[in-house]
Amino acid sequence: MKQVTITIDGQNVTVPEGSSALDALRSVGLQVPTACHDPRLEPIGACRFCLVKLKGSSRPVASCALHVTEGMELEVDTPELELDRKAALSLQARSYPKEAATQFPEKELHKWLDRYGIEPEGSSSGRFDESNPYFRFDPEACIQCFRCVRICDEIQGTFVWNVMDRGADIHVLPDSMASLVESSCKSCGACADACPTGALIDKTRLESGEPDKWTKTTCPYCGVGCEMSVGTIG
Repeated sequence: MKQVTITIDGQNVTVPEGSSALDALRSVGLQVPTACHDPRLEPIGACRFCLVKLKGSSRPVASCALHVTEGMELEVDTPELELDRKAALSLQARSYPKEAATQFPEKELHKWLDRYGIEPEGSSSGRFDESNPYFRFDPEACIQCFRCVRICDEIQGTFVWNVMDRGADIHVLPDSMASLVESSCKSCGACADACPTGALIDKTRLESGEPDKWTKTTCPYCGVGCEMSVGTIG
C-alpha cells in the first residue's frame, strides 16, 4: 500500500494513503476528543471536538474528516486548539444531563468531559423509552452525533433510526415515529454499541453495572458469523 508522509507538530509521520488526520495523530500517540467518530463509519465531522490546525487553512478543521496528503502540515498540541476543543465540549455540556455522565462514566463523551474538567449542566427528566426489552433510549442524552443512525444504515442495513427536523429542533426517532417496540428494530444492539453517550444503554448495564471482563465470541443470530465482545462481571 502506498504511504504518505506528513508533519504533525514538527514531526514527520508516515501513514497509509487514504488515512485520516485523526488516524495519523493517533498513530504517534496523540489524542483529541471525539464523539461523532466511529472507525466503522464514514466520517461526518459533526461534533467539532477533534480540531487540528492545517497549514494554509484559516481556521481549525475536523481531523476525522480530513484525508492526509503528501507533505501536509498539521498542528495538534497547542494551547489555542485545546481551548477550542474545551469550548466545543463545554457547549455540549450546557444541556447534557449530569445524571447520565455520573451513571455511565465509561461512555466516550463522559470520559472526555472528565478529562477536561467539564461538569454537565443539564438534568434528566426521566422520560425514557424503555419499551425495547434489551436497551433504553434517553433522548435528553442524545448529542446528535448520529452514530446510531449511521451504523443502523451503513453497517446493519436496517434503517430504523431517522433524523428529524433541523437546527435546534433536530432529533432522532425510530421509524415508528413512536416507541422502539413499535418500530422495525430487530434489537441487534449496534446502535447502543455505537452510542458515545447515555442516550442508548444496554439494559443489562443498567441492571448489573459495568462489565469487568470482555470476551470475543461469535454472534448466533444468523449465519453470517459476526464477531462480538461479550461483557461479564466477576
